[in-house]
Amino acid sequence: MCQCGHRQPGIPSRTERHGPAHSAYAPRAVAPPTIRYEYVGDTGLTVFGGATRLRYRFASTGSQVAVDARDGASLDRVPKLRRVMARATPGAASD
Repeated sequence: MCQCGHRQPGIPSRTERHGPAHSAYAPRAVAPPTIRYEYVGDTGLTVFGGATRLRYRFASTGSQVAVDARDGASLDRVPKLRRVMARATPGAASD
């Protein structure tokens, strides 16, 4: 039953779109919380996070790097790495 290019009622053509595009449902990337570490050794240091296996490079003494918070426990055990405490902002309410 050839329709010669005409489509039958109730049957969508291949070019019709149904619903929103898939990109509308793409998950948004959320940056994980970070912790800053400072290297206090004499040379450079490269470490790998225990949870994420991300590589963190401390180029020299005093280098600070933002580290994924999930790797904090493993980096706390690395000699000559120190957590950098966040500074309180002026005018911020205290508990």
